[in-house]
Amino acid sequence: MHAPPPPPPPLPAALSETQRDACVALAYLGLKLTIEAKRKLSGTQRAALGSAVNRVIEVGCLCFTIAVAVWLRNKKELGNRLIPTSILAVCVHREDTRPFVRQAAKLVVQLPNDLSELLAEYKEVAAAAVNGGKATLDKTPQPSCLKKIARDVLDNLPVYQAGKYDSTTKIQRTKAQLKAAKQKLSTSSGKGASQETQQRELQKRVAELQDKLSKLVGGDLKTLIRHTHASKQHELMMSILRKRYPDTEEGFKEAGLEGEFDSARVGMPMRVEVPPTWDRELSEKGNFPTTWAALLRAKDQNGRYTLPYMALLRNIRNILLMGLSPSFLRAHVLQRLCNRGQIQGSGQTPVSLSHTWTMLAKEFDEAKLKELQEQSQAGVRDIMAYKSLLKKIRGPILGISDKVPGIIGEFLGAPVWEPCGLKKQGDCFLALNRVQLRDGKVLQKGRGKVGVRISRRRSGSL
Repeated sequence: MHAPPPPPPPLPAALSETQRDACVALAYLGLKLTIEAKRKLSGTQRAALGSAVNRVIEVGCLCFTIAVAVWLRNKKELGNRLIPTSILAVCVHREDTRPFVRQAAKLVVQLPNDLSELLAEYKEVAAAAVNGGKATLDKTPQPSCLKKIARDVLDNLPVYQAGKYDSTTKIQRTKAQLKAAKQKLSTSSGKGASQETQQRELQKRVAELQDKLSKLVGGDLKTLIRHTHASKQHELMMSILRKRYPDTEEGFKEAGLEGEFDSARVGMPMRVEVPPTWDRELSEKGNFPTTWAALLRAKDQNGRYTLPYMALLRNIRNILLMGLSPSFLRAHVLQRLCNRGQIQGSGQTPVSLSHTWTMLAKEFDEAKLKELQEQSQAGVRDIMAYKSLLKKIRGPILGISDKVPGIIGEFLGAPVWEPCGLKKQGDCFLALNRVQLRDGKVLQKGRGKVGVRISRRRSGSL
């Protein structure tokens, strides 16, 4: 049995003025970067954060740097992921704080994406410290504590996260995009301002794809398993590596697999089942009111909503425009948005919440609500007119329904009402067709005065 990682030394009972100033400066900078930084720290921001962390370490407050990282990552506090991993990367690079990082990583590195960010951020920090930042990321050596942190994450990796964060497909897609960009760059030739601009854009694209591919490969679960030799969850590790099922019962026992030997799976590649997520369901069933209604009301066995709070925030405008009933929105949307427990457990920063409310106030002001109301009333009139006409004219010639389009519908290849802009999708009239008209005739794009013919939207039954 290996000894547990040592805890960092506690803060002194009374801080000096220099220690207090350094600690306050680091905490303030962490809050500031939580608000300012988006997906990645800039070089200036990374240098400022590293300087603040180094100053706190130099004045003897080793545990405070780790405490700030844990505090920023805590979902009930700020729930930030970028800044804590950056602070841990600086602590890994410092020899005096390196022994204590592994224990803090259990509270900061909670997802495979966090681990990927930590590894990539450490390479940036280490490269910046070697030869003025000229060291390449691939040649940057890693301390053993990073390997132990990665092994701790993999040993406790849930099956759901293993399926969700498998980057095999992303790596293959990025490689294909990089190959296509390089081929396009090699074939681009000629002189002139436009050609030079195109070549610069292609070079920038190639550099971005190479950087993305390097991070994906460095944080890939397969790569990490081979690098750390994680084997605590034998079946899960073999499934991630796409190993084949053992041929014999002796091989099954040697592999350390649990349960009984299944002869029907002999020689078959072992795979992690893709978990059912809300975005996959939305992609499969379509962006329709019925799909969103099912997602919004879905709950697990403990009575908790399965749609994450972050997904609710990012899709709130789309949800509100789906035409769901006010009572449904109050019960499954508005009540969640204002729930204190939901907000604290969401991991969203105050900036994200503030941005959502600002967007709602801007998108749904009085003028916009009046316009939507007029469009909705006009849409109902269009649909009712269509229904009334359909009852009078439907028959064997013009058709009876979508499944029985009639003689004219068979000739057109679609029901007669579809060319009129009343195409149905998922039992709902969702098509918004803008057509340029002149004297009742459709014009080519960009010619003549523009008229608009719109088929309005109506939600399905909930």
